[in-house]
Amino acid sequence: MSTAQTLLTIGALVLLTLLSLNAHRAIYFTNVSQLETRILVVATCEAENILQEIEKKWFDQVIAEKVAENEGSIRKATIGVKPGDLTSPSGLGPDTGEYYPNFNDIDDFHNWSTTISNALLTDPLEVSVIVVYVDPNQPMQTSLVQTTAKRVEITVDAVSMHHPLMISRVIYY
Repeated sequence: MSTAQTLLTIGALVLLTLLSLNAHRAIYFTNVSQLETRILVVATCEAENILQEIEKKWFDQVIAEKVAENEGSIRKATIGVKPGDLTSPSGLGPDTGEYYPNFNDIDDFHNWSTTISNALLTDPLEVSVIVVYVDPNQPMQTSLVQTTAKRVEITVDAVSMHHPLMISRVIYY
């Protein structure tokens, strides 16, 4: 074998090695991207499930109690309820004796958290919820007094997520 043939063989091996490394790198980043997408999709689904559960609850404890007093009549129960009658911002959260899954109004979920395991993921999801009153005309502006709007913020995080996922929705009375 001549020197030229040896150099060509070495060059071919170097080229083959570089191509192989690039192919492995591409496969690795594709797999990482697929895993990140799976985590994000599952986290979004879990957050939306919790949000749907929250939206099925009464806007406030006062309204839930008035509906019970009026034998289930929502129309009678809500007549005359003013924002000042609603739960104070410092009183948001479950009332004494209320525990998940038996919450009856939106703000019972304030400062609630849970861990969710999903068969599609190796790490559990850490979910936390915050509920605040907001200015109905500026829903990103937190209010220090009762209003006719509450913003529900759900944060989902996991060890394998680069950044926590946060979704929020404003619910009006």
